[in-house]
Amino acid sequence: MSAGVVGGVVGGQIGGQIGASGPVEFNDTMTPPAKVSGPDPQYTTQALEREVEGLMIVKCVVSTQGVVRNCR
Repeated sequence: MSAGVVGGVVGGQIGGQIGASGPVEFNDTMTPPAKVSGPDPQYTTQALEREVEGLMIVKCVVSTQGVVRNCR
């Protein structure tokens, strides 16, 4: 039996979400995102004045074309 891509795409993930009708939550089978460019996040004036620091969780939608949107 030879390997192929019948019904799939080269390099695709088995059970992937091609053509999914909505967002797919990040999970352990995916490569973690990494910052490749852009400015570093900046502390707000209030955070600097109060010496606040901690973990920031950011949620964004990344399209299949790699477009990042709806970050919060």
